Amino acid sequence: MTNDICKRQSCEDSVKIAAAFRYAYGRAKFWKSWVWSLTVILAVLQLIAAINHKNLKVYLPDDLAAMVVTVSLTSMLMATLGRHYFISRSIEVGGKLQRLHDFKVLGLGVKPTVLEVSQSQIDRLSSKWLNKRPEDRPNISEWWPNSVAELPENLGITLCLFSTFRWESELRNKYALVLIAAGTALLIGSLVLMHVLGYQIAEYVVKIFTPISPLIALLVDEWLLNSSGLKIAQDASRQALTLWDKALGSGEIDDDNDELNRLNYLWSGYRSSTSPIFDWLYWLTQKTMNKDMIIDASSLVSEYMQKQVDHGANRS
Repeated sequence: MTNDICKRQSCEDSVKIAAAFRYAYGRAKFWKSWVWSLTVILAVLQLIAAINHKNLKVYLPDDLAAMVVTVSLTSMLMATLGRHYFISRSIEVGGKLQRLHDFKVLGLGVKPTVLEVSQSQIDRLSSKWLNKRPEDRPNISEWWPNSVAELPENLGITLCLFSTFRWESELRNKYALVLIAAGTALLIGSLVLMHVLGYQIAEYVVKIFTPISPLIALLVDEWLLNSSGLKIAQDASRQALTLWDKALGSGEIDDDNDELNRLNYLWSGYRSSTSPIFDWLYWLTQKTMNKDMIIDASSLVSEYMQKQVDHGANRS
């Protein structure tokens, strides 16, 4: 017994929905890049001004500490407002659209109302994405591996969820390492600069650490948000794997969708609150991770088919 997951995900309506939520998440990443860029620029300019205060005293206020603290607090406030207003708003739209995609393709969750997602919004956002990136159409029309079509409906859904959760957990684990490396490099670099300039601790705090503190705060905040998302992705992966192993043990999977819907509900909450990851990390890891996902899906399907043959042989 096979399923129609691949057929449903490749139909034009599903492709438009996938393109629409990709555009929405793309806008979240756009605003996030602005917040990060402005924070980095202000931190660098403030650091230069603090170190060269005497040479630039004509252009800078006399009270260096007051200037540094004011600019640092302004940078942190800008980052907070940007994340909670511009970024979160785009993530919320993307989460609703992806919820609709899951409902249409996998039959899971609750379909968003017309007040949450309208057809005109889908058409508008998908057109913007596909007009800009027409080469992405084959990717979003094959959102999950085609090998899932060989499985029973609920088992195919389980494999789709498992591959999604595992992809996200692997990507967020890599992102966590990048953030830790960036924060460590920033702190070590600031201490090296203190040594080169011959500053004492008090001068280091005012002229180096405080100017770059908005960037450090942004890295810490991003790491905490990513850690929360990573935990959910790992928990969801384990639960999906448990369902898969249960099906392999019995040779079949329960037709009751309650467990799958609970997993999807967990994931919907995750998508509506988690911080987006910059595209450059996708570009660096996508080829390898996509290959891993395809190999994993195919091997899992083959394993299930072999189990079915074994169960049939045992019954005969």
